Amino acid sequence: MRVGLAVLTTLLLAACGGSDEPPAQPTAHLRQAERICADARANLDRSGEGVLAAGQAYEKSRSRKDRDAIQRSWDDVWYILNRVSKELRAAVKPGLDPEYDRFVGTWQRTTAQADRLTDVIDNEDRQVLADSLREIESISLELQRDARAAGVSRCEAPLFSSA
Repeated sequence: MRVGLAVLTTLLLAACGGSDEPPAQPTAHLRQAERICADARANLDRSGEGVLAAGQAYEKSRSRKDRDAIQRSWDDVWYILNRVSKELRAAVKPGLDPEYDRFVGTWQRTTAQADRLTDVIDNEDRQVLADSLREIESISLELQRDARAAGVSRCEAPLFSSA
């Protein structure tokens, strides 16, 4: 797992003699966010792998059955993202941690784009699907940056890791 940017900066300063103070402990809502994302990780990985497997099968077969499998797997991804979004927002009252608020807002945008993607999976126009995938990739990169800035490294890659 990557270390949050704030924690990494503090550790580097301490290692270079910049500060004798120990790194600040994460607040309760950041610890809770880390737990939320850690708990969701296995399900997100499994669902993401299902999307990829179904997508590869569909590329070969072009069958309705394989396209339906993509839809079911992607619905699972959206459901998990939506549940995690609600749990992350409930971890702390809005306005108390602006970086965390920005991170949660980006997570919510990722969830909304995932919802839009469920609507275009059946679209025969490959450009519509490609545009939607590019948008979710762009939001995911923003989410990584915002999660790192907020100090919730386990939430940096929600869609799944292939490692």
